[in-house]
Amino acid sequence: MTYSRQPRALSDRFWEKVHQKGSDECWEWTGAVMSNGYGVIKEGSPSRKMITAHRVSAAIHFGPLKPSDVVCHSCDNRRCVNPDHLRIGTQSENIREAVARGRYVRRRHARVLSDQQADEIRTHLGRGRLTQSEIGALYGVQRQVVTQIARGKTYQSKGANQ
Repeated sequence: MTYSRQPRALSDRFWEKVHQKGSDECWEWTGAVMSNGYGVIKEGSPSRKMITAHRVSAAIHFGPLKPSDVVCHSCDNRRCVNPDHLRIGTQSENIREAVARGRYVRRRHARVLSDQQADEIRTHLGRGRLTQSEIGALYGVQRQVVTQIARGKTYQSKGANQ
């Protein structure tokens, strides 16, 4: 006899990894965390796609999200999944809030970007929702680096472009 294991609902797996406190406090994600500090969880079987925990929380509490929806934190805690600390916004709003709160610091020295990051920057440029300065702030590089990527230049170490 073969037993097939039923996949568990995303919401059930999600709540197992939340340290829930009072409504005014951050609810910390205790599961896997990406290098950028955001919690992640596997979408489910058969998909191997990882999604951020704060997006899952927003979908549970606010309803389905569009791919273009950005889930913004009022608390600036990347591990927080408390719906009272989350809102749906735009990428432009999220970047502007981050800059206003001092979460993005302009660096004097150019940072090396991966090919994937350069592709993401091209995607942002194609959408036209963010300025080149905002995109630069998002990736920790100066606007000139974004301009070079927009022009099809190859970004290399120490800020040199070909």
